Amino acid sequence: MPERAYTEYVKSAFRPLVAATGRLTLLDQLFTKSIPKEKQEKLFRQFKILRLDQSQVITLPDGGFLAKLTGGEHEIFLVCSSSMNEEEGRNFVDDCSGVHGLIPVEFDESIFLIVAHEISGRFKIKDEYRSKARASDFVDVVDAEYQGHEVADLRDTYRPVLAFEIPVDCSLSGADIFDLALEILGSHAALRSPIIDDDIAKQVVALRGGQTCTSENLVQALIASQWRYSFLELYRCLEALYFFPWVRSFKKSTKSEMGVDELRKYCRDNLRWREKEKESIAELFEIVNSEKIKDREKHISVFKELVNNENSSRSSYGYRLYSIRNSLVHHENKDSIEVGMPGFEDWRLLTLYVAVFLEEFNTMYSRDFTQ
Repeated sequence: MPERAYTEYVKSAFRPLVAATGRLTLLDQLFTKSIPKEKQEKLFRQFKILRLDQSQVITLPDGGFLAKLTGGEHEIFLVCSSSMNEEEGRNFVDDCSGVHGLIPVEFDESIFLIVAHEISGRFKIKDEYRSKARASDFVDVVDAEYQGHEVADLRDTYRPVLAFEIPVDCSLSGADIFDLALEILGSHAALRSPIIDDDIAKQVVALRGGQTCTSENLVQALIASQWRYSFLELYRCLEALYFFPWVRSFKKSTKSEMGVDELRKYCRDNLRWREKEKESIAELFEIVNSEKIKDREKHISVFKELVNNENSSRSSYGYRLYSIRNSLVHHENKDSIEVGMPGFEDWRLLTLYVAVFLEEFNTMYSRDFTQ
């Protein structure tokens, strides 16, 4: 990455405030005062070495964000959320430091300028500074006596950000932003989507580390704006298991010493083999058959017809779930669902149902992946 241009980063920090005034010509007249000498070495070093990868930023439902900066031996975790009240904010800091071993640090001038420039679309000024009058009071002050703004004062016009150093001996050292997010979203409702209750959050977080359950899919399920999108993120984890029944059967018949996952990769690389979706989910439901799953099905209206028919096969539930999934990703399938689109409560129950199915799969077959 090329060396950062300090003046351009300062301009980026002023830009939303200037835009609020409507006087764009102000931007070229504004600047910041020199940083105190005792802080210059540290701040300029951070400004130079800390890197913010766009893939390491998550937008939260309230318009805030989670982000991670890295540089040298430093890892900085940032949290910006307008949904946490003062008490929730204190509890969050205590949890991050006491439970997860993170060290609270200042969201200092260098980190502020990096964030204001490099994720400007997600780092917002406070609501009061969006008014023309309030923004003008702060930036429309250029006259003969103007000596620049303090960077700290400029920072205070933005939504507050909590910053944490991740120690090198911390279990979260080296973790990507989705692993970090999953650690905290389960226990801090203010950061999740408002539709995600504690029961769902607990079930989703419990899938961490399970086969095909990536942290990214699980986090997206926790911050989704609608239940159907949360359902779809978990269904993607289910899709990644389509291969399993076929390769597991092939492994048994050939007496291969490869683990199922290794054998899958071999088949795909050397035989160009791909499983068929509809047949695969049917097979998957046949081999993941537990009372815990059946109990969930009794409470989901789109399964009512199947539950009431004692001859319903396990695969018929898989077909029904597959049909519902297709209604979300293929517009032409919306009118083809026999029982109609799920209602609000059904979407919640279906989301929980898929999470429980994945949990049962991991309990029954996780060892088969490597053995």
